[in-house]
Amino acid sequence: MSATTQAAYGVVPLRLRRIGWRHPEWWVILIAAAAWALILRHAAHSHTVPSASQTIIATAVMVVAMMLPLTLANVRHVALSSLWRRRHRAMAAFLVGYLCCWAVVQTAIQGTLGFLAPLLGWTLVAGLLMVTAVLWEISPGRKRRLRRCRLTVPLAPRGWRADNACVRYGVITGFGCVTTCWALMAAVAAFSHSVLVMVVVFVVQISDRYQRRPSPVLTSLAILGVCLLSF
Repeated sequence: MSATTQAAYGVVPLRLRRIGWRHPEWWVILIAAAAWALILRHAAHSHTVPSASQTIIATAVMVVAMMLPLTLANVRHVALSSLWRRRHRAMAAFLVGYLCCWAVVQTAIQGTLGFLAPLLGWTLVAGLLMVTAVLWEISPGRKRRLRRCRLTVPLAPRGWRADNACVRYGVITGFGCVTTCWALMAAVAAFSHSVLVMVVVFVVQISDRYQRRPSPVLTSLAILGVCLLSF
């Protein structure tokens, strides 16, 4: 191997390290991407009714895939507010708090669906949650709560206070996301985690989170359309 080729191979790891330095949230993106890959793979190869344990795993993977990308700005804030040597630990602590919120909410959603579906039927429950998601999407209350997802807080630099602050910030952010996205996630669960519904809802959430002026009417129509197609 020539010196030029060796030098070229040496440049690639250096560039990757620089990307990691500038974007410490890179591994959060990879985890979310891996979760989406699992979802798509399962949708392509699964043709059986899932068991209770499989439903729990699928719900956890869905939350990781759909919700972690919404936290990238918050995760970056945690990383840049922490000491260099502990920034990845701080990011992980934040995600623990954040995902714990969604674990509680998804448990409540699945329990509620399990109670209502035998009484009312899956079709009626899914239809009601579809309408709820559309109405919540265009409501003024949702727009106010969306601002909570963007909140930042000061974090302690070291020790157990730093870990506690990161977990607490994750819980605060998770609660803000729950109050914003609960209806959408309930609709996804009601439609048996349909990949088509998940993708459209995910795009809606990304639009709401990162666009300066998202259009509630357009996103509501997208939700309504994809849910009607999935009946």
